[in-house]
Amino acid sequence: MSIERFPGVMSEIVRKMFVAVETNDVDKTVSFFSKDAFYKVANNDPVYGHQGIKDLAGPVMQMFKKVSHEIKAMWELGGDTVVCEMVLSYTRQDDKVFKLPCCDTIRFDDNNLIRELRAYLDLNPLFAKDEEPVDTQSNLEFIKGLYAAFKRGEIQPWLDAMTEESTWELIGPTEIPLCGLRKGKKQILDFLQTLVTTLEVKNSVQHKFIAEGDTIIVLGYVHSMVKATSIDFKSDYVHILTVKNGVLLSYREFLDNAQLLAAYKGR
Repeated sequence: MSIERFPGVMSEIVRKMFVAVETNDVDKTVSFFSKDAFYKVANNDPVYGHQGIKDLAGPVMQMFKKVSHEIKAMWELGGDTVVCEMVLSYTRQDDKVFKLPCCDTIRFDDNNLIRELRAYLDLNPLFAKDEEPVDTQSNLEFIKGLYAAFKRGEIQPWLDAMTEESTWELIGPTEIPLCGLRKGKKQILDFLQTLVTTLEVKNSVQHKFIAEGDTIIVLGYVHSMVKATSIDFKSDYVHILTVKNGVLLSYREFLDNAQLLAAYKGR
């Protein structure tokens, strides 16, 4: 025998079901559903019946300290359907809170039990791996230390800061021995040795360091002499470096390569 349904009854049942979810009461939650209910959340495969709902919802409930439903709007449609627009708040065990927009469509049977629930939301933020916090200041001090070492004539600290995946690139034509992309410690060491053997760095000044997360930009000036031609080379430069967890991932240098080429060619 079916129960007579009055306006607002279904909405009130939905609210009570949400309260059961918020109190982590799985048994109470499933009591609002028919024994063969269809239950689908986001992109998960649908489950059926009380045990299926328990198997899906139970572990998820245990993952979070708190779940709450901020109902924005609720409509009763067609005599057996409730549509609920809301924001779900999930508080993880580490106290991080996620607020996810959600829309549920909920259908009832003749006994005022939920026979179908479809929850439309993106759960990916809940399970995405947290990015490690970036210590901009530490990265900046790390790079400043490498530049200080270079001024002392030390290149080993630069090599120690790299891996075989690190890259080094001086932007410019291939006629300049220093230009091109290098990868790994051996190729980068070859670059640094070529730099030392072909150029005499008379002065190198870093005017400004700009740091944002993993990226360090260095604005500076260099005065060098090509040893083979005894021609001076003077240029402003921009260095863009990427560093993470004490590892120099990439180095890119932009300067007046036309003037540098002329110095190498003796013009």
